[in-house]
Amino acid sequence: MKKLSLQPAPSQRPDIEPVLPLINVVFLLLIFFMVAGRLAPQLPAEITPPESETAKGTSSEAIRLVVDRDGNLYWQDVPMALADMPDRLDGISKDRPIQLLTDGDIPIILLRPALAALRDAGITDVLLVTRSAP
Repeated sequence: MKKLSLQPAPSQRPDIEPVLPLINVVFLLLIFFMVAGRLAPQLPAEITPPESETAKGTSSEAIRLVVDRDGNLYWQDVPMALADMPDRLDGISKDRPIQLLTDGDIPIILLRPALAALRDAGITDVLLVTRSAP
């Protein structure tokens, strides 16, 4: 004959589910998004690029030249004088693209000296970085 007990039968699973694997996954996701969250490097000057209807991706191996609203030059985020540009361009390959980041409202008169120095150095590939039009 079977004996009846008033106490519940012991369960096979523990009362508290182990949460350590969940904490590990959340922690790894947090680290991943913190590292991958910074996709574009900060610019040395505040600019608003001009808009483009057909925006293409830019090459990651391009050299970045920034011209701010006042016509100041930044070569790979380091301030540079226009007279120093031939020395900077002397050691690089002429077919390596140059990304030109500038403000959309800059007058062309401030941009011409930088473009002329690039042309005189034999640079044939200048990429004007724009933002997508809404």
